[in-house]
Amino acid sequence: MESTRCRAVLLVDEAQEMTVQVLSELRLLSSAHFDSQSLLCIVMAGDARLQEKLRREELVPLGSRIRTRLATEFASRDELLACLAHLLAGAGNASLMTVPLQQTLCDHAGGNYRILTTMAAELLAAAAQKDLAVLDEKLYLEVFAPHPKPAPRRAGAQKMRMKKIKHNSLCPLCACTHDRALSTEAAVQVLELLQALTENFMTQYDREITRYYAKRAKRNINVHQPWHRDCTDDLF
Repeated sequence: MESTRCRAVLLVDEAQEMTVQVLSELRLLSSAHFDSQSLLCIVMAGDARLQEKLRREELVPLGSRIRTRLATEFASRDELLACLAHLLAGAGNASLMTVPLQQTLCDHAGGNYRILTTMAAELLAAAAQKDLAVLDEKLYLEVFAPHPKPAPRRAGAQKMRMKKIKHNSLCPLCACTHDRALSTEAAVQVLELLQALTENFMTQYDREITRYYAKRAKRNINVHQPWHRDCTDDLF
């Protein structure tokens, strides 16, 4: 570098995302001989978080070596309008966007040039698909207006349906077979399933059921209809 008399320049975009260790390394790379010779010119670009990061204690040596700082504020509405007019004129069609649309874009850009150009590019892409010669506010609403959400299912209809099922049948199985008849094959499968469940239940609990009714028989309980109260004491 000394022999060619060339000075290297390093441009860092989104510098606020750099770690403290990397920023410290940049300080070491940019100078030599105890800062008596500058080897590298570094230009860092970032948002407000970069300034906050440079105020950290471990980055004070780097912050003290920054010669020039340029903090840009949010662009005003007039500045955004001037920028948009310059871009349209440079593209060769100053009347591509209507004046109300330009004002709407600048009002919703939040003072950010990047947001302004991004929104304009999306409108231009949508206009190209529709083969529009002029971009207006109607196109803006079609592109950026929030789409209506589908109406949620009403809970009242679901409750009425559940009440109807409870009124017409005793169980969900009966409710399913109430409106339409099962085929012969389906009816046989349901019957076999119920028989298998009954056999499995009786195999597991037959002894307990027999003992239960045997004890109740001593208290004059009707074994065949145990819910009938034939005795005077309150057993149930």
